Amino acid sequence: MFEDIGKRENVAQLIGNGRKITYFIYNHGWLLAKMRQICGGDIVRPGVTRFATNYIALDSLLKKRVDLKKIFIRNEWASHKLSQTEVGHEVERLIFDHEY
Repeated sequence: MFEDIGKRENVAQLIGNGRKITYFIYNHGWLLAKMRQICGGDIVRPGVTRFATNYIALDSLLKKRVDLKKIFIRNEWASHKLSQTEVGHEVERLIFDHEY
């Protein structure tokens, strides 16, 4: 069932955006530490089936969206080298996207 839903274009785009945010955070130790400190935990829960993982991660992102925004409005983020990268700009834009 989740596989079929995930094939819809708008759902696939949402999952892709969630992956970009999640991968970016988890691939940068400083940002991961800040997320854990401010959000009080991780985005992805281990040990879940692969199809459900996307939806669990999206739910977790949704629940943590206010705290994630706090990370990206801090002076620490603005002065960090990651904020100056193209991917950093894209993830920041996704975090503050009203559709998110």
